[in-house]
Amino acid sequence: MFKRIRYFSIAVTDLDEAVAKYEKLFGLKLMTEPNVQRWGFKGVMIGNGEDRMVEVIQPTDPDSALSRFMKERAIPSNPNGEGIYLVSIEVDDIKETVKQIQEQGGRVTMDEQSSN
Repeated sequence: MFKRIRYFSIAVTDLDEAVAKYEKLFGLKLMTEPNVQRWGFKGVMIGNGEDRMVEVIQPTDPDSALSRFMKERAIPSNPNGEGIYLVSIEVDDIKETVKQIQEQGGRVTMDEQSSN
């Protein structure tokens, strides 16, 4: 079933500022150019120079799922709602894994393209 964590997606309000922060704090390096996704965010991958480890994403559409997520999790100590948004995992069989998660009461969000 579960093989490994591929990467984390971290929701931020300012992509450039966040990348600079993670480079300074953890020595991570920018590994991809910014790209705009159809889901209403732009993002980059950062890592150790060999492996991509963290996707840093910034909403581009105020009605996107990412924007709603950040608004819902905003609290006084985290007024912008920044934080881990997604964990990408590698599994042996995606359909069986989704079925198992759903049978145990978990929620899986995906589109047709993701399930192939």
